[in-house]
Amino acid sequence: MNGNRLIYGTREFTGNDIKSGNLYQARSLLSTKLEADTITAEVRCKDPSILLTGENARMTYFHSGQQAGVFYAQSIERTGPELYKISGVSGMGVLSQMAHPGGIYTGQTAEAIVREIAGPVQFVIKESLRTVKLYGWLPYAKPPEKSARDNLVQVLFALGATVKTDFDGVLRIVPLWNGVSGRIEKGRMYQGGSVEYEKTPATSAAVTEHQYMTGGDETRLFEGDAISGDIITFSEPMYGLSATGFRILESGANYAKLSTGSGTLIGRKYIHNTRQITKTVTAGAPENVQTIGDATLVSLVNSNAAAERLADYYRQRERLSCDVVLETQSPGDVVSACHPYTKAPVPACVESLEITATGILRAGMTALVGYTPKQIEQTVTYDRHQVITSSRTVTLPDGVTRVRAVLIGGGTGGKGGKKGSSGTAGMSCTTVRDGKMVFGSPGVGGEGGDGGPGGGGGKIASFEITGTAIKTLTVSIGGGGSGGSANEGTGSAGGNTTLTVNGTAYSSATGAASSAGYQDLVTGTVYAGTGTAGRAGARGGDGGMTGESTSAPAKIGNAGENAGGNAGGKGGNPSSRYYPNDYGAIGSSGGGGGGAAYNAAGNSGSASTGGTGAAGTKPAAATVPGSGGSGGNGGGGGGGGGGSWALVSHGQTGSLSSPGGAAGQGGDGGPGGSGAPGCVILYYGVPQKMKAGSPVDKNQKFYLDRFGRLLVV
Repeated sequence: MNGNRLIYGTREFTGNDIKSGNLYQARSLLSTKLEADTITAEVRCKDPSILLTGENARMTYFHSGQQAGVFYAQSIERTGPELYKISGVSGMGVLSQMAHPGGIYTGQTAEAIVREIAGPVQFVIKESLRTVKLYGWLPYAKPPEKSARDNLVQVLFALGATVKTDFDGVLRIVPLWNGVSGRIEKGRMYQGGSVEYEKTPATSAAVTEHQYMTGGDETRLFEGDAISGDIITFSEPMYGLSATGFRILESGANYAKLSTGSGTLIGRKYIHNTRQITKTVTAGAPENVQTIGDATLVSLVNSNAAAERLADYYRQRERLSCDVVLETQSPGDVVSACHPYTKAPVPACVESLEITATGILRAGMTALVGYTPKQIEQTVTYDRHQVITSSRTVTLPDGVTRVRAVLIGGGTGGKGGKKGSSGTAGMSCTTVRDGKMVFGSPGVGGEGGDGGPGGGGGKIASFEITGTAIKTLTVSIGGGGSGGSANEGTGSAGGNTTLTVNGTAYSSATGAASSAGYQDLVTGTVYAGTGTAGRAGARGGDGGMTGESTSAPAKIGNAGENAGGNAGGKGGNPSSRYYPNDYGAIGSSGGGGGGAAYNAAGNSGSASTGGTGAAGTKPAAATVPGSGGSGGNGGGGGGGGGGSWALVSHGQTGSLSSPGGAAGQGGDGGPGGSGAPGCVILYYGVPQKMKAGSPVDKNQKFYLDRFGRLLVV
């Protein structure tokens, strides 16, 4: 084992003290999984206390004087009197032992999310990836079912990046380079190489994009007893958490930490929208679609780029397997390799290396022939964004060839509010007995009218527009619909929004309205939502009571009820009429006040008649583009008529009659509010002018880093 050195904890092994050593490195070229680099070494040691070296003890491997990797011990076993077998993993393996709470991401940078996932594990991320914004969801990942490593996979796939473990143990998050980083010529290849051919070609590659927006149903997440610190995890993201019987000490989209108590935890679901983006791989072949549907950080912004990378990968159908003399190559590097059958050099991207650590590093290599990873500047991501709310011509930057356009029509006007109910009249009465007082019951106030329902949001249609050049777009915004007339009139529909690009017209008319509206991925604003319902009018007051005593035969009417901070009408004062010669008297209680409407006070009652309910008001027009108009406010209920009383004085004959008070009329319902005009939301990317490669010195020789590797910038 000349040329090899292993430092394990505080012990160092060299030469014949290392009986054998093997390293394994692998890289998913699509970053759909992450394998930790591993090392297994059998060493000679006279001190059995080596077995007591702590878990995750650092292992540093050197070959020919150069540091070749840092690992963390996972197991050690005794295999002979002085022989011990040690197995270790790279920092990636440590991530598989860590939890990550996940959450909803609304434009956080890749660097911030990776830092959150990696915790104490050191990493660096290439500058071009640091500020990339990601949208979507990561689940609660806790070993042994899932781990922080699984959530890092989601980030890498969304970015089109990979992670390499540096020779000093630091994780490097970088895009795979498409340049040739080395040549494996015939003289460095052992006999027995082979090529495996994919027999069933993929016809297309499909990636599902995800969007999570608020507005889902309320659901019960937990019910029962909790001890302080208990963590309740959710299988899907939630928001708006609330608890009774215990407190929420800490929470996220995927979990809640509770205090001691017995109670219920409630939350609301996110609405999860999906859309599949498909790219052709092999035309005319029997259908064989390769799909990735559970990458939940793939959103509208990066779905096209992810689908293009997937299609490129499946277009390659040859996989080379051979043993080579390893130099500085690592999985993910593109090399020029000698084809085992044709003997001609072919480009191939290394997927895995199984290395035997001897004086010469012999590696079993697998590589995908013909695959050259797409670079950031070669894929289209929708990292630019515009919201257009007026009819005009829009000019995009040079070089735009793909646009996602969301067309939203004008919102429907709200329905008119309902008329309030009229009160009932007070009862009349007649007396024929001398010295006897009779009473008629007062009327009852009418109920306020319900507010009208809000109008529906405008139709929503989404289009993927492609072309060699997309420069000028003509936008025509659909107007908002008018609100319905008073007393339950139906609002009119909004107009259609259209977009014309390179002579092709697109219209929101081909889409459909959604009760949840459309949430802009970048700003979080919800467009085309349903308008709010109008406010109900208040109940009218009852007529004044009668019949308590002959000395107080009538009372003031009851006031109408309030609505939206506006007072109901006052009740009327009672009235009396006396006949001459002490013959008798009649009178009535006051009429009830009319009920208020939202933004309007009720009318007062009179001496016997109930007050009229307030007329419902018209709400302001909707302002958020594409939103439906609010419903008209309901009218107030009419006041009840006053009750009656009559009295023939003692010793008098004949009769007297007293009419009951008239009922107050219910107020008209208000007209519905107008819907808002529509809009167009554009998502697109501007090509990046970046040149990646390896720097050279004045003699045109490549620069190498301190580990002897090719520098790529």
